[in-house]
Amino acid sequence: MITAAGILGILLLSSMAAYWCERYPTMYSRLFSKLLMASMLIPFATIMIPLVQVTRVLHLNNSLYGIVIVYWGLGLAFAFFLLQGTVRGIPYELEEAAQIDGCGPIRSFWLVIFPLMKTGIISVAVMDIFWLWNDFMTPLILLNNGKYDTIQLGINKLFGMYSSKWDIALPALVITMLPILVVFVLLQKKIMSGVVAGAVKG
Repeated sequence: MITAAGILGILLLSSMAAYWCERYPTMYSRLFSKLLMASMLIPFATIMIPLVQVTRVLHLNNSLYGIVIVYWGLGLAFAFFLLQGTVRGIPYELEEAAQIDGCGPIRSFWLVIFPLMKTGIISVAVMDIFWLWNDFMTPLILLNNGKYDTIQLGINKLFGMYSSKWDIALPALVITMLPILVVFVLLQKKIMSGVVAGAVKG
């Protein structure tokens, strides 16, 4: 649930933000892009304590929706810059044709631009699936009451100070890897083409 909700939110927010900043460059959109770039330079270890304090004040810790919102914020910057390159490669003439047919900016985005961003969106989705599915540190600091456990936290509980359940842990690790391997094998061509499409100018 966390992975699915996190991916969905990151894709929606990043695709809309990338379209806005690329097609409607203003002082605010440029400032937004610079702030996102600056956020990518901050190591996660330096924001762990402030993150826990903020989520506690906002009553987002120890809840599934709280960690999903945190993942939206953490994953927005990378997805934004990859999808901004994808939007840059889409001809503006397609939007002009949609505007002639009566589409406004919102309808142009959903009916014209968003479907053409499929390759970049798939790349972002697959790479973020790897991250969210395998992430251990963020759930550890935000879901620390034992009520909710991700797969990684559940496997970690099999190892204690006085005993380790290797007979359960090793099969669990293999089963945990299988969905990610299947996704990667099925979509590896889409991943490479999406990265290339988002790395060059149109």
